[in-house]
Amino acid sequence: MNILRKAIEARANNMLEMYNLSGGVANDPEKGAFREFFLSALIQPLMPKQFGVGSGVVVDAEGRQSRQSDVVLYDTRRLPPVFLAGDRGVFPVDSVLAVVEVKSTLKSRDYDQIVPASRRIGPLCETNPDGMRIATPGKGQDNTTTYPLYAVFAYKSDARSDEVERLESRFAGGHDSVRLICVLDKGVWSVSTPGKPHLSANPSDNSVFFMLMLLDRLEEAASTRGDYRLQDWL
Repeated sequence: MNILRKAIEARANNMLEMYNLSGGVANDPEKGAFREFFLSALIQPLMPKQFGVGSGVVVDAEGRQSRQSDVVLYDTRRLPPVFLAGDRGVFPVDSVLAVVEVKSTLKSRDYDQIVPASRRIGPLCETNPDGMRIATPGKGQDNTTTYPLYAVFAYKSDARSDEVERLESRFAGGHDSVRLICVLDKGVWSVSTPGKPHLSANPSDNSVFFMLMLLDRLEEAASTRGDYRLQDWL
């Protein structure tokens, strides 16, 4: 086993220990904030310096806003956060590459909030009137750009079966906007990757695969984004 994988597994095991320790915190909002921080602390050391990690609200140039986002991964080479206090901020969608919703225990009813939240950072169109518009023309074919990946990370889940099947049964078409799901003690479901889901009862193994699926897509999305152009936002 190579040293990088060992390092990720060690950090993942530490994250799980901190998660268990935070169970003694009586204040639920504070407990949730700690668990978001534990995931950010796992992600941060593995990202190239051109990418940043924070939490807060995603906005577009026309005033549309996302809901509160637990973990926001963004490209520091594009537009900087509108506001930033510590790691909490307001992030232009032109810079945002991925958003992660963090849950202690993922439940079926959570998708009633997760799916609408994921669609808010998707492309604005007839079928998604709640979406956003990336202002700067992209570098993809016909000046297209890749919108942020929306992922869900849960320490546990009360599901008895496949998590994507549960998502679809609760919210038809939900997999169109929720593209990656990790339940630490069960497995990882990558909606956009063909083939069987990565299922393992080993939290460290699931953490490694989740990080691979999440972070490898950052550069793919960044490569389709247009260059820094403040004029598109003024």
